[in-house]
Amino acid sequence: MKLTDFEQYLTPYLLEKGYDYFTGGMVTSLRETDGGTWLAEVTGSAAYQVRIQLTAGRITGAICNCPHKVEHCKHIVAAIYAVRTAVNA
Repeated sequence: MKLTDFEQYLTPYLLEKGYDYFTGGMVTSLRETDGGTWLAEVTGSAAYQVRIQLTAGRITGAICNCPHKVEHCKHIVAAIYAVRTAVNA
């Protein structure tokens, strides 16, 4: 999925939760490392580590260490919003 339009691929509920975390300042750190990898810390009931992999403007991987065993959690969505903001800054 493209970073520019990832909202098309996720549920409204998940987007709302992730956006609330993003706008609420729950993404407490964000940095880009080698090869398009972005590392974020997203605070919820604990501090969770999120890794987003970007390749040519596409999200090619996303992982979070939270206990939710789903493909995309609200922490990942919050981090994606933060990455998109940082890329477009």
